[in-house]
Amino acid sequence: AMDGSFSKSGGGGGPTEEAAQQYIAYSHSLGLRLPVKSIEPVMQGHVAACNQAGPSVCIVTNSWFNTYSDDEASASLQLRATPDWIETFLEGVDADAEPANRETTAEDLTVSIIDTDARLNAQQTLQKRLEELLANRDGELGDLLATERELARVNGEIDSLKSSLKTLMLRVQMSQLSVNYETKRNPVSQGALSPIGSAF
Repeated sequence: AMDGSFSKSGGGGGPTEEAAQQYIAYSHSLGLRLPVKSIEPVMQGHVAACNQAGPSVCIVTNSWFNTYSDDEASASLQLRATPDWIETFLEGVDADAEPANRETTAEDLTVSIIDTDARLNAQQTLQKRLEELLANRDGELGDLLATERELARVNGEIDSLKSSLKTLMLRVQMSQLSVNYETKRNPVSQGALSPIGSAF
């Protein structure tokens, strides 16, 4: 759940089941060497595969393509996708091209997520108390205005914490993938260096 309702606050002080869960955000980077003419079509094919999967599974966050000369070009693609989609994609790419390098990093967001969720729950409890105080409307006008101000501050804090939690959960649910495409160098043929070749 994206709204902070995914963890229960335990009354008995013991860790809840959810607290035992780990939240890991994965980032993958992949370098591919391709013939110069293949770089753009291969990247476009990868973009199309992501778009076809749909935004709940894969989102392209950035892409660019540069040609430097007839025999040199490079491109880059950044996307976010579900771990399953990325795994299938990486398996497919290994069959397609010559991987120059591949790296995976993992970041443990468990503490951040549990902490943000606990702060959100505390603010939501405070929000209910303040709303009850205002509903009862007893007390001086000055006190009521102070309570309204405090409620406005708490509502802002709740929105901010929900947004942070949503961002953290998205990083866990959708991994990051960065693909860099570079020109595969063809060894220079002997013919090109021979005196006859240069005479032409």
